[in-house]
Amino acid sequence: MHNKRLFFSLNIDKQFSRQVQALEFLSAQQTAVSIHELATRIGCSIPTLRSDLQELNNNLPINIEIRSMGKDGYILIYPPGISIPALIMELAKETDVFRILDALFHNDSYTFDELVAELFVNPSTLRKILTHINQVITEFGVSLSKSPIRFIGSETNIRLFLYNFYYDFNDYFTVDCDFEKNYEAYKTIIDGTRNSLSFPLRFSYFRVTLWIMIIRRRIQSKCFVELDDSIRQRILNEADFVEFQYSFTHTFAEKFLIYKPPLDDIIWAYTIFLHCISYSEMEPLEQSEDVNELYVYQNSDPRHLESINNFLSLEFEPSVIDGPHLHKMRTFLLNLSMLTHLSTQFQRISALTRISLKESLNEYFMIWMRHLYSKESQRMFNIEYREDIAISLAMMHYSTLTHLKKHSIRVLFAFQGEPGYDDFLTQQTQFMIPQNIVPHFSFDEPISEEMISRTQAELVVTNYDSPEFNDLSCDIVRLSYVPSKGY
Repeated sequence: MHNKRLFFSLNIDKQFSRQVQALEFLSAQQTAVSIHELATRIGCSIPTLRSDLQELNNNLPINIEIRSMGKDGYILIYPPGISIPALIMELAKETDVFRILDALFHNDSYTFDELVAELFVNPSTLRKILTHINQVITEFGVSLSKSPIRFIGSETNIRLFLYNFYYDFNDYFTVDCDFEKNYEAYKTIIDGTRNSLSFPLRFSYFRVTLWIMIIRRRIQSKCFVELDDSIRQRILNEADFVEFQYSFTHTFAEKFLIYKPPLDDIIWAYTIFLHCISYSEMEPLEQSEDVNELYVYQNSDPRHLESINNFLSLEFEPSVIDGPHLHKMRTFLLNLSMLTHLSTQFQRISALTRISLKESLNEYFMIWMRHLYSKESQRMFNIEYREDIAISLAMMHYSTLTHLKKHSIRVLFAFQGEPGYDDFLTQQTQFMIPQNIVPHFSFDEPISEEMISRTQAELVVTNYDSPEFNDLSCDIVRLSYVPSKGY
């Protein structure tokens, strides 16, 4: 699936592509692979393959080797714990495509002729590389000029392209070679953001750190965003923005010597945290008095919230709409709506996610593709990347239905016995309790209807018998003397 990552769409180095295929195929084999089989698999001649493998071996770390086993072919030797996908992305950093885009991100300025000399390529090769890059990044609303070499497009789209480009490398040091030195600064900004909000949010640490790196670098390069006045006023009216602004400007000045960043960039950073929210379940859900505070921090327009609920009602019953189980989908759409005001590019998901999930979640995907053509969907926000939104909703739909199928059963365990025996039974029982059981324990006291009502027990499990059990409103199960999985 490597070739579905953004970097591999940008790459036109055929030799590097063959070397990646060789690494992927050999790493999946337990024994040596013949040169004929490997050449057939990759689709090249045997002399070309031998040359590729020799050069690849020269570039591999000292503890990794593609070893020739004579007539038996080749085998990949590497120590346990080495990630071949991570190794491939590390090798990708030596390609011309990566060097060009990484240089632009770090604000290195080149004319066409200077870049020819820097990369040691001929002009026609560089033209091909730049032309191909432009063909790919046009999908992000971005392009490259050819002299000087620089990004063209809205600053929001440029930043979003850079985010997607570096995200595939899954490595902080790729973006910031001084990450270890700057780690505390990034952590301070994240903690300051959390503390500036009046309710807790769950951020993806990797995503928010990557965004801070990109924002920092672009501001240092004097590449600023320009926001519509409507977005600017909307965020300025947020109760938490003043404290966020203070935290952001103070930390950027103290840690990065960036003084007085433009207001639009601070507003943009505040909004971009919506792109970093984790929609995983809180455990337990009841930890928050208002579940709407788990994921979203913008002041939602009631009419907008109503339009989203009307859209969700195309698929779900009113009882589900009014309950907590659609909170992830609802807040995802609210957050996506706000991000769409910055750029519709935020509706996109990675090609890797799209390809891997479109087929496995096809039933749910088709449901949401149909709904996203409805008039209800058009009332939410401007939808440009319908297929990508449908896959995002399909993932949440699947997890929502899985959650709805889990019926938690409240069970009252009532034990009595010699000193220590009741706690022994408790520990033995807890070891066997399924995940959908909510346990309550009572020791050496009579079971009453009031106790059942208070615990909302649907079942009582006990190790003794009593005449009062006949009058209780729920079923009783008698436990064996020493519990086993079969009781």
